[in-house]
Amino acid sequence: MNRKQLGKCKAMIGVFIGITVAVSVSVGNVFPALAAILIGTAASYICSRRMTEVVNDEMIYRISEKASRRVVQIFTPAIAVIGMVIITLEDSYPGLYSVGMVLTYLACSLLILYMLFYSYYGRKGV
Repeated sequence: MNRKQLGKCKAMIGVFIGITVAVSVSVGNVFPALAAILIGTAASYICSRRMTEVVNDEMIYRISEKASRRVVQIFTPAIAVIGMVIITLEDSYPGLYSVGMVLTYLACSLLILYMLFYSYYGRKGV
């Protein structure tokens, strides 16, 4: 399987998952959506395993590392600030207080997760 065939395979899987999730939402049943996601993930893995060309090289991994780091650097402070602003607006919008708390807890969780992975890979010597 080459890159073009892999792209078509993953596009068909995406269409299958999208249609199944849309139908599941409209019917009000979550189980077909979960099943479609699991089947789609398995099918995507099978398609990727049949790939004969080199898809990921060292340059792609380095770009991915830099992009991931930048996302963490931008997203974490952004959701923390947005969460704090929402919390301070508690008097005007009391229903959004819990949303602000969730955002600040997510920012903290993301930082903790980042530190755990950073220490793990630091010890591993990658």
